[in-house]
Parts: sequence; structure tokens; C-alpha cells
Amino acid sequence: MLKINWIKLFVFGLLFYTISLLCLAIIDFNQTLSILPIKFWLISLLVPLLVHFILSIRWFIFLKFLGCQLVYRESLGLYLPGLSLIAAPARSGEAIRGLWLESRFRLPIEIGISTTFVERIGDLISALLIICWSVYFSDIYIIPIIYVIFITFIFVVNHLKIGISIINFLFNSNRFNFNLNQNKYFRKIYRLFKQSRLLSMPYPLSISILLSLIAWIIESYLLYSIFSYLNIDMSFKYSALIRTCMGIGGVISFLPAGLLASESTAIGLSIALGSGRIEALVATIFIRLYTLFLPFVIGLLTFYIQKDLKFSK
Repeated sequence: MLKINWIKLFVFGLLFYTISLLCLAIIDFNQTLSILPIKFWLISLLVPLLVHFILSIRWFIFLKFLGCQLVYRESLGLYLPGLSLIAAPARSGEAIRGLWLESRFRLPIEIGISTTFVERIGDLISALLIICWSVYFSDIYIIPIIYVIFITFIFVVNHLKIGISIINFLFNSNRFNFNLNQNKYFRKIYRLFKQSRLLSMPYPLSISILLSLIAWIIESYLLYSIFSYLNIDMSFKYSALIRTCMGIGGVISFLPAGLLASESTAIGLSIALGSGRIEALVATIFIRLYTLFLPFVIGLLTFYIQKDLKFSK
């Protein structure tokens, strides 16, 4: 991991992209940016800390659910360095994280990849729930109702064993039995699939979606506060729509950290929903700094200064 070139590419791309944007409207940008008080910049530092504290709890619960007997401190020692992979291009961070956990901490690769993979599923589902709320509803109390309805649907599907029946048919058919017994890579894939299926059961998946919802809402409130300081009449539900679409937009980008796709999604939606161009640019850069760049720096620092962990079991 020490030689991953995309880290340099991410830093260079972020600096180049930011400088290019600033050069296009440097005067108006500085004037708008100066509206945000220093106190707001400092208080906003709590947002990434709180968000990743919540997500580290999800990581800890997943590891416990898979039988890893770790205390929270040890689990946090695995989670924080993994934030340096938040900028990995083309969704390669999940695979890299699994390989890194196996090579450095001897955590089985199927656990590392399956946990990260199901985390992304929870992030996506929770983002879609918020988008559904922001498009069709207005009252925030509708969010827990949508969540309960969706989780109920998951429990019903699990009770009927629809998904499990399909999985068992595929992996118990004769055409796969030989490969599973003879090929070590097929065995690894099968174990990875079993771990992912275990984490996709209603109990762990519902917790994952709930914690992801809380994280999205916190980041959406930060974006809402930015628009408020910039004197932009942007409702909270529209701020939530922008933030979640911004996150999903970054998934389709093959550049590190979803560069260009995330920013263009956020700026375009902000302007369409009533923001000025400069205000949209300021809000987008601010939210990217606090939800991407700071966690990336935290992950990179903890990776380099972290000593090898001694697991309790």
C-alpha cells in the first residue's frame, strides 16, 4: 500500500481541480468564502469525526457478527487506516482494503472484502431512501417510516427465503461442485459470498442502513448550514438530496475520489434548486473538504503512524 500511485494522483487531481475552479472566479469566490466565519469552519470539524465514529461502530458490529473477537479499540485501529482508501478510483478501494487487511493484520480476505462490500450496500440503500424522501415528501419524520417499511420488506423476503433459495440453487448445482472442491480461488469466492450473505441478513443490514442514514443526515445538515450562512434559501430536504446524489454521482466516476462527477452533480443540482453559481461552488468545495479530504488525511496519517495491532483473539 505504500506504493499506491493513485494516492499521488488523487492529491494532484484535487489540487489541480480546485486551483482551476478558483482561477475561473477567484474574486467572487473569495468574497463568498469570507462569509463563512472561522467559528463555523472549526465547529464543522466535528462532522467528519462524528460521522466516522458512527461508521466505525458499524464496522465493529460487522466484525463481531462474523466472529472476530475484537474490542472496539482494535476494530477502530482497522477502520481508521482504511479511510485512506476513500479516494480509490473506480470503486477499487473495497478490494484493496481486503488485500491490505489480509497482508498487514492477517484478517481473512473474505472478511475484509465482504464487510466493506456490505457497507457500500448499506450506504447506497440509505442514500436511495433519503432521495425518495426528499423527492416525494417534506416532513422529516417520514424518514423513519420509510426505513421501517423497507426493513419490514427485507424481513419478509428473508422469511420467505427467496434470495437464499436462488443462492443455494446456483452454488449447489453440479456445474459448480467440482470447481468449488478443486480450485482454491473458487473456494475463496464461495467463502466471500457466504460472508456477504451473512452480513446481508436483516439484522446486520438493518443496523448498517440505520447508521448510514444517520451519517447522511449529519452531512446533509452541514451542507444545509453552509447554504444558510451563504444566504441561500435551500431547504434541508434539498440539501439532503444534493448530498446523497453527490455521493452516488462519485460512484460512477473512474477518477480518484469521484472527481468531476461528484462536483458536477452537486453544483448542477444546487443551481437547479435555487443556488447561485459561486455559492454552489463554495458549498461543494466545503463539503468535499470535510467529507472527503479530511477523512483521507486522517486515514493516511493513522496508516503511517500506526503500530501493528495485537489482537485479543
